[in-house]
Amino acid sequence: VGRAVDELDVTIQEIRTAIFALQQEPAEAPSGLRTRVLREINMAAVPLGFKPSHRFLGAVDSLVGELTGKNLVAALREALSNAFRHARASVIDVVVDATATLPDGRAAVRLSVADDGVGIPEGGRR
Repeated sequence: VGRAVDELDVTIQEIRTAIFALQQEPAEAPSGLRTRVLREINMAAVPLGFKPSHRFLGAVDSLVGELTGKNLVAALREALSNAFRHARASVIDVVVDATATLPDGRAAVRLSVADDGVGIPEGGRR
């Protein structure tokens, strides 16, 4: 029975991974960074089985440039995918901080994705 349950868990994870991989951003008119971040979070909720929490600090749509925003969304997508595939997280918190500054005082944006997953073992491989 235990082996059957383990096999079902693996199968469920594979199905969720496939669903996550198949989801693509809809072909819509360009939207602000806030909307794109929320879209990624909502798409990730399907395979995760829960919706990650999120916070925005600062005027995200007006302070973050287009290229930086695209890179941030790509990094968010990868972080959410990793939390699902590797960390087995049950809680994920996403923060986009457009009020961040670099050590030299220049304006910056910071993406933080924290989860309660298993983490990377000592030695670096699973």
